Amino acid sequence: IEKKPTEESLLSALSFKKNTQSQKNIEYFDEFFHFYESSLKFFNALDFDDLLVYAENYMTDEFIQKFQYIMVDEFQDTNKIQMNLLLKLTKFHKNLMVVGDMDQSIYGFRGARQENLQEFLDIFKPKIYFLSENYRSGKSIVHFSNKLISENVRMFESSMIPLKQEQGSVELFEVLNEEQEADFVIETIKKYKNNIAIFFRSSTQIPFIEEALLRENIPYTLTGGKKIFEKKEIKDIIAYISFVQNPHDSISLRRIINTPARGFGEVSLQNALDKSSQYKIPLYKTLEVIQTKFFDFFLRMKKNFLEKSFLESVSILLDEIHWVEYLQKTYGSNPKLHHRKLQDLFFLKKSIEFFKGDSVEYLRNLKLEPPEKTIQGEPIQLMSIHS
Repeated sequence: IEKKPTEESLLSALSFKKNTQSQKNIEYFDEFFHFYESSLKFFNALDFDDLLVYAENYMTDEFIQKFQYIMVDEFQDTNKIQMNLLLKLTKFHKNLMVVGDMDQSIYGFRGARQENLQEFLDIFKPKIYFLSENYRSGKSIVHFSNKLISENVRMFESSMIPLKQEQGSVELFEVLNEEQEADFVIETIKKYKNNIAIFFRSSTQIPFIEEALLRENIPYTLTGGKKIFEKKEIKDIIAYISFVQNPHDSISLRRIINTPARGFGEVSLQNALDKSSQYKIPLYKTLEVIQTKFFDFFLRMKKNFLEKSFLESVSILLDEIHWVEYLQKTYGSNPKLHHRKLQDLFFLKKSIEFFKGDSVEYLRNLKLEPPEKTIQGEPIQLMSIHS
């Protein structure tokens, strides 16, 4: 039994129950489900999964007869309730066409069922057409994929036939962790030198590659997302590190003085700026009088960065400013976004952990503008397979 479930896992289990008509073993789930459904009823509302549930339960024969031909794409991703819906829609005819690839069925955790294909074959006795010509990828990629997919337990034996006859080969390389993967990518880039793109399955894989590219001073562009070090909260933490290392960095100080909020708004900042100008002293020196708690915090952090390791110093800094609590307070109402922000923080810590050098070198590495062109030529292209 999953104890003390998160909001995200409760919502996921709720969706799973509606789509599969089966229940996950999660503490408090029955109470949560009852409360959730009562709330929907009170507001006279439906959620996304209800569109399927209510469609299946309340479709009339008169409505169903309007649809003489039904077509379903990505059939391998359909779940039990969607299959029931299809059976209902085809109650008066068997005019159903589906397109799908069982070797791409990866959404079992969302309730997708391979059994739907067998049911479709048994009930509809369809004509089957294999779309086996691949016009997109070269033969080395297609042959490699065929070999990999042949290991699957499959209903149909089929192989893709490549139409592109390019030269070259596919290399399979196994690594233990993300750091080894990033090192392998860098070595490969150095080996092939130009016309390079890095494709990834999930955005969670990007930061390790980014950090390695930055470390090697290799320019890159990222399609369909923000670079990890351009994200607001990461820039905030970098500003903290920068200010501790160089208290004269007033741009970083202005960025972090009230992040997280510590009652130092625009009026207080203007007051500090006026004093800095009047007495011709650095902005941070005015905090000794105006914001003593923050000034004392700065002195403690300065000492830590001199005496402790880079990673330990950053961990202490994050604890002192209650950064995790700040992210919870700011993004807690949006579980997905909150999770992403925690993930970004995790990758920043990992980047610091694997950096061979101190905080000064780390900052210098981040802030150095890479040359327009490297030995590789154009910047490396990063994008997800989906993009």
